[in-house]
Amino acid sequence: PFSDRPGLATMRSPLMQAQRRGRPLLVVVAGAIAAIAALLLALGDSEVDGGAFTGPVARPSGLSRAGARASYLARRAAEEDGDDAVVDVEASDVEAAEQKSSMAGEDLESVFDGERKSITFEQKRKKHVYTVNRETWMFEREDGVTGEWNRAYCMPEEEFQKLRPKYLQRYKKKARKLRRITGNQRYGNGKLVHLCKLQGSPFTREFHGEKYVGRADWVWDRGEIKRKAQKARARELERKLRVEYEERRLERLRELGVWPGQSNWRSTVEQDVPLQKEGIRGSN
Repeated sequence: PFSDRPGLATMRSPLMQAQRRGRPLLVVVAGAIAAIAALLLALGDSEVDGGAFTGPVARPSGLSRAGARASYLARRAAEEDGDDAVVDVEASDVEAAEQKSSMAGEDLESVFDGERKSITFEQKRKKHVYTVNRETWMFEREDGVTGEWNRAYCMPEEEFQKLRPKYLQRYKKKARKLRRITGNQRYGNGKLVHLCKLQGSPFTREFHGEKYVGRADWVWDRGEIKRKAQKARARELERKLRVEYEERRLERLRELGVWPGQSNWRSTVEQDVPLQKEGIRGSN
């Protein structure tokens, strides 16, 4: 196989010849696939009802989301009751129903509220189940044994006293390691750095007093107290401004007749503003 052009006697490689022979086959396969896909789509459109799809339904331009929802409910009810049934659904009714459902959902208790916490909890240790009271920190075992509960190490106080030498040795070892790393460095408030890293241990309170218990009001300079208070006031002011802006936004949407969306679509601060004023319904 030489080139058809005169004066050229170059031979084509077998790979190029195979590629040229395979091109018509690829075209035929692609055309067959396209024909099968078109046939399947035609069969799906004729046999499957469009209302069965859960995808978003396109609405005409110029119609709000609430209006589209109302018209959809009207058509759905008419199809279920018959052609002679007439259903009058207003956008305001839809908004009122959604607002009522969102308000009802806010009254439900949630595990993320954090306010209602059980007074007791159960702890399993060495094949025994202990029921501990969070207020008195006393426990009761399933066989009726009661006693004081060690909150720091999450075990009965009697058992902790037996293991105290072991835990104390671990504490001192860790304290020595941290002191070798940090030396005698102190924060601006006078606290040693390595002891601040161990302030969650009950041995720190026992050996060094209440100085290393809890979080200090300031670390490097006393001006931190003033700056923290200033930040708290700034956050509160920001929250008030966001609430005022949300109120103006919702009022403007009511004037325009635009659906503001569901309450859970907004941020936590914006959810303090109700979507609909009490005692006021949308205009017909």
